[in-house]
Amino acid sequence: MTKPNSIIDRFRQWRSGDSGAQPPHPVDASDSAVTVISQAKQRQIVELRGAIRGLETKPRQGIPWLEADFSDGTGNIKLVWMGRQQIPGIKTGRKLKVSGRLAAAGGQCLLYNPRYELLED
Repeated sequence: MTKPNSIIDRFRQWRSGDSGAQPPHPVDASDSAVTVISQAKQRQIVELRGAIRGLETKPRQGIPWLEADFSDGTGNIKLVWMGRQQIPGIKTGRKLKVSGRLAAAGGQCLLYNPRYELLED
């Protein structure tokens, strides 16, 4: 079988049970799709890689909000999951790939209800 070119081709090959196929790997951090926090702009749709530095649950009008301080080494943002007190796998020190539209509130950059992928520690 020819060597697959895209991650989708690699996934299909791996999923089909081809014994020579390797599972698809996460996008390399140097990939152009990944943005660094220091270069992200408000209202931009971003994909970031980094680690959670701290977690806190803050109720807003009786609804819990899980807030995570997230850093990629170039800057910090706050990840906010509305209506959640905890999320399995989300903990201090955990490496993540997150994506969403960057917002700003109170002078701080935020991602509300970001999509996330847990990365290997």
